[in-house]
Amino acid sequence: MNDLLAGLLALAALGLPSATHCSAAPTADPAADDVPTVASPTDAEPAPADDVVDEPPAVAEPADEVATPDAGVAADPAPAAVAAEPARDEGASDDPSPAPDPDDALPADVAAVLERAARFQRGETPLGPPTGLHGRFSVHVVDRRDNSQIDARVERTYTRDPERMVTTRQDNLVDSDSTVGFDGDRTWFRDNATGQVIVYSDDPLTFEVDLEQLEEQLRLMPVLLDAFVLDALVPRLRGARLEGGPVALPLPPHGDETRTVQWVVGRMDDELFPPEPGPPPMPGETRAPDEVQVGLAVATDVDADEDGARLNGALLAFRVRTLGRSDAREILLRFDHLYPTQTGLVVPAFTQVHEDGDSLPSITLSIIPDTEVGGLFLDLDPEVDPSIFAVPR
Repeated sequence: MNDLLAGLLALAALGLPSATHCSAAPTADPAADDVPTVASPTDAEPAPADDVVDEPPAVAEPADEVATPDAGVAADPAPAAVAAEPARDEGASDDPSPAPDPDDALPADVAAVLERAARFQRGETPLGPPTGLHGRFSVHVVDRRDNSQIDARVERTYTRDPERMVTTRQDNLVDSDSTVGFDGDRTWFRDNATGQVIVYSDDPLTFEVDLEQLEEQLRLMPVLLDAFVLDALVPRLRGARLEGGPVALPLPPHGDETRTVQWVVGRMDDELFPPEPGPPPMPGETRAPDEVQVGLAVATDVDADEDGARLNGALLAFRVRTLGRSDAREILLRFDHLYPTQTGLVVPAFTQVHEDGDSLPSITLSIIPDTEVGGLFLDLDPEVDPSIFAVPR
């Protein structure tokens, strides 16, 4: 039995609820020692060269295409109409402060859906932006470029500002134990068995694939943080609106069960993808910043069964899609097994990552439970010693 299945079984032993069974946090089972640790692929999508995926991932199970309104794809939101400037009162004084942008205000129906989703995650008390991530995962990765696979246990620490990451990976398909780190400038690899250290960034041509995998892993981390803490995401959304009405969303891993969701879409600045190739701006020319569309599939209460009522407000899918560029990019996360972490934040223990419209996931990961404290082993505000990111000596 691979680590992914073992991790899910361990979660089940702890009483982990799925999207069809969401309940209170169970107590940890001290007997669940064989729980996988964070898998760190050396080079693959979710884990750069040992970040969550250092090598090609293990073959992910096919999953049905996620149902979104309009044939499964939410249309790009139309630009908000510019409000006509009100007539100026002759006696009025000039107000130097800019008028609020009506595009930033959340419509009442949208605000209600997003607040329900945020409360499902954290309860009554709003959260601040997460500073990073420290967690243990079982990771299965498939590299579509050569169909190579990674199946590993990973432990990862990531900080968002400054952006740094270190991932320790124990591979289940080959006998390897390695660490990949990024200190904000240099990327390195360490074979933990021999102590050999290679600085990938010192020879970018030789280690081009490893560096690309690290970049993909760094791109995935803020997407996970935005999905796990909606309180930090919502203020950055512009032009948010409901996308159609409630629709049936197939649940991972196979899509043979569905839940009714309401899609919410909005725009925000693109901080994930590099600019589209093209000529630089002409002197004096200003260009609007690139934007991405964010889509959130929030479970509604229309499912009549008891589990449907418990899931009301759960975020079951999260999508980021580029706008207005020829080389379209997309990251789609599909969630199941919603469960509290050690701090009580409810997050998905099981995530599938789909890239650029692929119906098959490139990465499948499960968060390992903490058998001592209880809950999932995931901290979104970790205390970090900066030296762990430095190139080993």
